[in-house]
Amino acid sequence: MDKTLKTIVEFCTSHARQGAGEHLFLEFKRRWMDVAGVALAALDQPAYLIAKDLALQTAPTGACQLLGTPQRTSAEMAAFANGVLIRCLDGADTYPGGGGHPSDCWAALLALAEENGNNLDELCCALNMAYAFYWYFFNASALKDHGLDNTCYVGFASALGGAHLLGLSPERMAHALSMVVSSSLSLGVARSGELSMWKSAASAHAAKQGVFAARLARLGMSAPHKPFEGDRGLWPLTKEIQLTFPPQALRQTRQEEIAFERAHMKYYLCEYHCQTPIMAALELTAKLKDKTIATVNICTYRFALQEVAHGLEKWQPLTRETADHSMPWSVASVLNGGEFRADIYEPNRLQDPKVQALAQRITVREDPVLTQAFPESTPCVMEIKTLCGETHRAEVLRALGHPKNPMSTVQVQAKFRDLSQRHLSPTQVDAFFDRLEILRPQDPVARLMHTMALD
Repeated sequence: MDKTLKTIVEFCTSHARQGAGEHLFLEFKRRWMDVAGVALAALDQPAYLIAKDLALQTAPTGACQLLGTPQRTSAEMAAFANGVLIRCLDGADTYPGGGGHPSDCWAALLALAEENGNNLDELCCALNMAYAFYWYFFNASALKDHGLDNTCYVGFASALGGAHLLGLSPERMAHALSMVVSSSLSLGVARSGELSMWKSAASAHAAKQGVFAARLARLGMSAPHKPFEGDRGLWPLTKEIQLTFPPQALRQTRQEEIAFERAHMKYYLCEYHCQTPIMAALELTAKLKDKTIATVNICTYRFALQEVAHGLEKWQPLTRETADHSMPWSVASVLNGGEFRADIYEPNRLQDPKVQALAQRITVREDPVLTQAFPESTPCVMEIKTLCGETHRAEVLRALGHPKNPMSTVQVQAKFRDLSQRHLSPTQVDAFFDRLEILRPQDPVARLMHTMALD
């Protein structure tokens, strides 16, 4: 076993709690509320309907439930279909700066926990461990800089969390991780240029691979002993990473850590780096009233510029996936309508001539001072000039949902209500909150799934 693999397994086995404390379990339920709301909002999205159809064709029966439905399928296909559902609208938590979405691990670990008969305490601890590993590995490796996609972290963390749920030995946990590392690396092209449905499905595929690897390892399947440092392993492929990984933090046991809280939640359903520009645009709409906008100038940090304001497609998005990763489109839509609505990214809205015209009057540039502030803050400075000669300015330092500007439970509940309204009645929403409130750590995972029941 190479040094990196050994260190990761030692970290995960020592980090995994024997039982969740009250604060951790409460945060687990808040994160579920967020994931469930985002998933419910996507039940009619084309990418999910394709994934759901495939799941039911491939495995029309099984132990694992498709979220928001009574239908069941296999663990792998539930991880895939539910993973697409959770990621489709890009509204669940994230590690900004290239880390992607630890919330994608929910699809994998829900499926394995349901199939294996785990309780909520065990699921909570496995997810917290997966989030913690994900955070440290992302910060140590920065795979994005080497052309690899952040969904690699999803596959790795899902395999490790899954191995924990299945009660695998450290040796078998290592085999599960090695299978994913040596066979399931994702390319960053999935998140470059004009984006496609695979933007969300890539994460779901990674979750599915983590489930597959954990189940194979339980049955005794072996994998390469040196997936990181061996000949033609990951570190030789990515050149410099072996010089900096693993960091000291990954060697330490962090029993006190609630890793969920490191992940940034999103108030708006779009790419994270559009959050503060949307907040600034909403602030300025109140000042603009009916005045005609001449220009919009946005100062931001380098990573945001590269991710959501680089390339012609960000000013003229042709797909929903590109639009919700576009700062110009998000800001133009908010300024045009005076509010944020998730449907501004739907295909039938992408031809709105007013929004298209306003987007062309938006410029985005990097401010080195703001770049230095990221990720401790996610700053945006917006200046709008009107045709009548007025100038209005707004500055937002941190997105709502940033760990230093966290969403309250009331705000998470409000987000859930807003997202679920097309599929749940107010009575059903109240029932969701009631079911969630009474959940206890020793309850089976099936009760968590039942909170989303549409009956």
